[in-house]
Amino acid sequence: MTSEDAADEDKQKTPLALPTQPYCRIHCRQSAVRAARFNADGNYCMTAGGDKTIKLWNPYNCRLLKTYTGHGGEVSDVQAGKDNSQLGSGGADCLVMLWDVATGQSIRRWRRHAGRVNSVLFISPFYNTDALDPSPILLSTGVDGMVLVWDARARTPYPVQTMHEARDSVTCCAFRRNQIVTGSVDRCVRTYDIRRGEMIEDYIGYPITSVSITLDSQCFLVGTQDSTLRLFDALTGELLNRYTGHTNQTYRMDSTLMNLDHHIVSGSENDGLVFIWDFIQSSIPIHKLDHQPGSQIWGVLYPHNSEPVAELIIETAKSVNFMIHSVSAHPRQSKLLTSGGDFVWLWDAEPKDVEKE
Repeated sequence: MTSEDAADEDKQKTPLALPTQPYCRIHCRQSAVRAARFNADGNYCMTAGGDKTIKLWNPYNCRLLKTYTGHGGEVSDVQAGKDNSQLGSGGADCLVMLWDVATGQSIRRWRRHAGRVNSVLFISPFYNTDALDPSPILLSTGVDGMVLVWDARARTPYPVQTMHEARDSVTCCAFRRNQIVTGSVDRCVRTYDIRRGEMIEDYIGYPITSVSITLDSQCFLVGTQDSTLRLFDALTGELLNRYTGHTNQTYRMDSTLMNLDHHIVSGSENDGLVFIWDFIQSSIPIHKLDHQPGSQIWGVLYPHNSEPVAELIIETAKSVNFMIHSVSAHPRQSKLLTSGGDFVWLWDAEPKDVEKE
């Protein structure tokens, strides 16, 4: 039984509690955090910075573990490999980079995108996704409309596969079992079946900023710039549900499935809010996480934060439209990373709810 099959069984159990309590606040000092991601087992997290760096953190005690330098522009996205020994990143310098986590050294540098790299993602070359491949396959998407596949085992500067069907910037991608799903500014979602060698194109009608695939691969979630999340049947393309309440009209905005697909979460362009929906029962948010500058989460002293946020930083954040654009769900537990400005917050369930789990 693979980890995904086990997750499918777990999904039938009682859903996890919502991560409504701020547990930790990290001031990353990277000019701006472009993406915050859990690693494969959720024990650590990475931040992609506007200062051209990647930082590895222990989010449970706010400790900086390592800084990775080598990009020539701001880093757009970062992801950890399945065995957590390597990181993949992409940035405004058109580079896709593979890193050794322990040494902090870059293993590969690929420059084949003609513009900014929007997202990166590790995918398994095996249908058994439990396999921990020491030489991973890395996927990258860019503003050039290209989806490139990189094999670290091949000592070549060229991708092993190029997908060029998009007519505009490819903003996001997702992978589950034998399916790669991409979203583009050209308003289309494309599903690539790597086992059959087929591609299905679905016209959504609005520029796409995020895509996710459910654990059973039966549905995919699409975030679009009409401030709507849509859930589609992966086989028929039928629209199953809409989720509204957040604002997403201008920027790339993360959304994701969490708590074994029982909940959906998304950032928003206004008011520093993160919205949470019930996957099945509600298209209206069931909870909001407030990140507005000056709110409680900015002033509280967490167990592992020795100093409050300076008033000047809070006032500066108030002077702009502070938005939460990056969210990352823990792979197994009811924990959530959110990011806005130069800060990352870790959210957890209330202690009494954790005991019930």
